[in-house]
Amino acid sequence: MSTYSPESLEGCFKKFIIEENERLPYKSVTKEGFKFEIVRGHDIGLNGYIYLNKNIIEKMDNEIDLLTDWHPHYGITFSGQLKDNPLEYKYGFDCSHCHDLAGMYEIDDDPSLWLLYSQFIINPLYDNKYKLKDAIRLGYKDMKYVSSEIETWSSKIQEKILSK
Repeated sequence: MSTYSPESLEGCFKKFIIEENERLPYKSVTKEGFKFEIVRGHDIGLNGYIYLNKNIIEKMDNEIDLLTDWHPHYGITFSGQLKDNPLEYKYGFDCSHCHDLAGMYEIDDDPSLWLLYSQFIINPLYDNKYKLKDAIRLGYKDMKYVSSEIETWSSKIQEKILSK
């Protein structure tokens, strides 16, 4: 997981999210050559996606999510063929479920306070209410974490291809 300075951990979670959003969607290529992107989900969590050509998937015997000893952040939660390129597939995971900060109710412990991301960002009530350290403690996964998961996933995919 990411390391934060004590000053940043005391900082406002909402401000951190807004600054993180300035870098989203983030698109790049892994060192193995697979395209990937990081986007904000419908709530606070980030989603990580990797793009694979059909021939890569065939080399893996369609086992993208069945890697022997590793899964990206508790498993793949999205997969699909791209409409504009039928030879390319998109696979992804979200950081809004298992051991994640999925909604603001997890800070407030009140399910009636569930907030979608859009509500959290525009409501001034949340401007200085939460510290980044509370969000991290409760499971917020930042871009550094998601990038690291994608890079590890990419290397595991490459290992599987080379082992065939």
